[in-house]
Amino acid sequence: MLLKNKTIIISGVLGDISNHSLRILKENGAYIIGFDKRSPDQDDNMDYIDEFFQGDVMDDEFLERLKREYSSSIDVILNNIGEGDSKYFSEITDKDMLTMFQVNCLSAVRLSRLFLKGMMEKKQGCIINFSSILAKNPVPTVVHYATSKAALIGLTKSLAIEFAPYNIRINTLLLGYSDTINNKAYFASEAGKNFIDRFIPTKKLVDKKNIGHLLTYLSSDAAESITGSAIVIDRGHTIW
Repeated sequence: MLLKNKTIIISGVLGDISNHSLRILKENGAYIIGFDKRSPDQDDNMDYIDEFFQGDVMDDEFLERLKREYSSSIDVILNNIGEGDSKYFSEITDKDMLTMFQVNCLSAVRLSRLFLKGMMEKKQGCIINFSSILAKNPVPTVVHYATSKAALIGLTKSLAIEFAPYNIRINTLLLGYSDTINNKAYFASEAGKNFIDRFIPTKKLVDKKNIGHLLTYLSSDAAESITGSAIVIDRGHTIW
């Protein structure tokens, strides 16, 4: 098992991507701690979460609680919190920009900072940030989203350089389109099917379990040579 004796903390653990990755991480031996702003509902798979907390990474008191309980025991951080929106640039307010940066980038900064000291002491650790192919290949009406996700690439590379001497690896995933709850209806429509046929060379969406397999590999010691990388998983969408 690639993740035996590794403790992983996952933010936004009740998200659609997380739900499909948890089983694979768990089957590879990971001990999983997850938290989310909302409470679980009937659609959330809690079977593979060893410990769950309801809380907000922007809440200082919640972060202090996590620090007290897990300051030196976290081996892998998966910064999975994310939010998207579609607006024309002329309609995007300063508040819209700040909110998107807070959710998509500052959340990763705060959680990473919380546990990096413990990783430094152990001289071992791994952080994976969840970005998007739109960070490098944006489309109209997502300026605030694409910019905040691009910031994660800069964060990843900067942290990777700073913490390389401590054997701490930091990478980011540039996720392509998958069959998530938010876009399921679109990709089932005629317009969505045409999009897949025209813009994705393999004519398929990303299989969410493939994301779980990639997370497992990157979180494991098998990926010890990979750090500071922005890894694309998009079925070839950004080849062109």
